[in-house]
Amino acid sequence: MFKKTSLIALAALFLTMLLTTSFVPKSLAHRSSELIKLGGLTTRVGVLADIGKNQEMGAEMAVAEINEKGGVLGRKIQIIWRDTKLKPDVALREAKSLVFDEKVDYLFGSFLTSTGSAVHDFVRRAKKLFLSHVMATFLTEERFHPYFFRYNVSSTMMTKAQVLNLLGRGFKRMYVIAPDYAYGHQTVKEMKGFLAKLCPEIKVVGECWPPLGEKDFTPYITKIMRAKVDCVYSVLFGGDQVTFIKQAKPFGFFEKIQYAGGDFAPESLRPLGLEAPEGLLGASYYEFHTPDIAENREFVKRFRAKYGEYPGYQAALCYTAIKALAKAIKVAGTTQTEAVIKALESIRFNSPLGENLYFRSIDHQLSRPLVVGETAKWPGLKQLVINHKAKLIPAEQLWHSVNEIKKKRRRSAR
Repeated sequence: MFKKTSLIALAALFLTMLLTTSFVPKSLAHRSSELIKLGGLTTRVGVLADIGKNQEMGAEMAVAEINEKGGVLGRKIQIIWRDTKLKPDVALREAKSLVFDEKVDYLFGSFLTSTGSAVHDFVRRAKKLFLSHVMATFLTEERFHPYFFRYNVSSTMMTKAQVLNLLGRGFKRMYVIAPDYAYGHQTVKEMKGFLAKLCPEIKVVGECWPPLGEKDFTPYITKIMRAKVDCVYSVLFGGDQVTFIKQAKPFGFFEKIQYAGGDFAPESLRPLGLEAPEGLLGASYYEFHTPDIAENREFVKRFRAKYGEYPGYQAALCYTAIKALAKAIKVAGTTQTEAVIKALESIRFNSPLGENLYFRSIDHQLSRPLVVGETAKWPGLKQLVINHKAKLIPAEQLWHSVNEIKKKRRRSAR
């Protein structure tokens, strides 16, 4: 009797296992419990630490929202963060560790041209998808490969927007100040090209090239003021721009010379508080009040509820990148890299940055607009924003055309 009962119990157990597992493919059962891993390359030290902080906040907010809705293809997303320390060798080492040790599915982030270039070359060889902030235009034009996507504007787009912001203001003599590394030199070169075409009446009469992370801008400030120019075109950003503005104010610099070309993203203006002069000319990668669309209003509302502050541009950028990646994975129906790349090239989506955005297939550049105008106060806010005479310039008016890119690639291939 005992043997008979035991056999019946074993048969019932076997039947239960058969019904619950044998008709579910092992690959699906395994996949649904796996994480989709993202390797985040950020910066937590130095003059760009606040930018890295916003990068992480925006990305984690996007992941939380996706996971609360069940993830993608039934899988939750996880970000594994690594600090590049703003050094290309560290960025490359961390990217390799994320790919080979952590087995991440995709990489995203990075900031400087130097760190981005190192990872750009690595992912081409490793055939690993990399969504990046890095603005250097040559990474998506002359050195294009299919594994690199830019969710920020390119340096070309930012520079043209800044020059368009100079139109009709009566400037004649200009001085240039830019950080002495690849991004600074490339940006100034492009700026001069746009200036010759759009504002030929403005002449560049001098240039300053401080190192990235300069602590004392006094020699540069006095040199510019002695040149008797009516405007200075600045490619400074982050902590360098903050330091320059603070040190220039006691000289009465901004009463005598128009500061133009400024990086006035929220992260850049927040450290200055209300010390920042009004009426500075510049562009912002993102403003919490512009564009005035539902996606941006809701994003700002949720971000403030979660973190107690307004989002910076890195928060909006990384939030957009991860939401776009999630949509591409869903469209592809797989996390396989080549399929996700094709999906990223085909999708359209709305984000805090704008509506009906897309990655252009020829260079994988996101079609996001830029805000230009003048710094001004905002009611109740303890920092300035781009608000006076502000306008949104579409990407299609700022980037190189398809034919221009093809010509550049033919020249670089010779």
